[in-house]
Amino acid sequence: MREYPKSYAALKGKTIWAEKTPANIEQADTLYETFPQAAYICLHRNLLDVIRSGWESTRFGKLRYELWDYQSGVELIIRHTRALLDFERKHQGQVIRLHYEQLAQNAAQELPRLFSFLNLDWDFSLLDAVFKTQHDQGPGDPKVEFATNLYTTSIGRGTTMEVLSEIEKMPKHLQNALNDLLCELGYADLHTAFRAASQNSASSAVAAPTTNLGVCEVSELFTHHFRDRFAHNQQRAADLKGIAKFIVRGTGGGTWTINLDACPPMIAAMDQEADCTITIKADDLLKLASGQLNVGECYLQARLRVAGNEGLAISLGRTLFA
Repeated sequence: MREYPKSYAALKGKTIWAEKTPANIEQADTLYETFPQAAYICLHRNLLDVIRSGWESTRFGKLRYELWDYQSGVELIIRHTRALLDFERKHQGQVIRLHYEQLAQNAAQELPRLFSFLNLDWDFSLLDAVFKTQHDQGPGDPKVEFATNLYTTSIGRGTTMEVLSEIEKMPKHLQNALNDLLCELGYADLHTAFRAASQNSASSAVAAPTTNLGVCEVSELFTHHFRDRFAHNQQRAADLKGIAKFIVRGTGGGTWTINLDACPPMIAAMDQEADCTITIKADDLLKLASGQLNVGECYLQARLRVAGNEGLAISLGRTLFA
């Protein structure tokens, strides 16, 4: 068993084998007994954001589970976090603790610390290379397939009245347990989170979407930006075949068809029979194009719907948004 990771890594031309399935925490003791010399990375994230993410990707998203509810989700998160902290205490010499927020917002500082823990030389070019290197496709988080940088837009999304009001309905012992874990990990306690969420709700206002593209109209995406993306990714575009249709809801929306059999692809503001139909809100499409949102994240949260050939939609998404 212990030789398998080494042989697999060697087969791929690599020296280190890593396994990062989140549910591994449920077999932590068995894993340690099997790999007693391994290095262990304990990655923590604000538990309120974890709760929000789990809710979005299950109850309303692509991974829909009919029995999902906030309380069962919180109970699971508390159990897993306690188990992770317990593992840290037991094996301090072989464990490094990372926080998702620090890693995403300040990777240039956090990653050298991680590489040092792993006895590896750090190279700053990796921050760019990791998003340009072709990786084997397999099961996992679909957001990775479209990532072009480290996303920070999900940080703090759990500090909302929508999430906190559900937590407030739970038994006190769960609220206390959650609060204690937040404090132990260095995050704001529930009282502070409630105050911040109330202030945000009072001051929030609807604003027009802005992008780092200088594009604020959906029509501009189809008439200019997407044409540029096809020109930039000529090989990927050449491999695409079929007709894709975008139905964009909301302000500035409409229906656009992309004929991928043409070279270069032809884009027209029209409705016709298509191999795949992608339905999305205007605001979300603009954010996807600017890199503020990830295609996989939108898909899991049901903010983006695909009818027909999903494989074509995924390949087109890589060309336009990755």
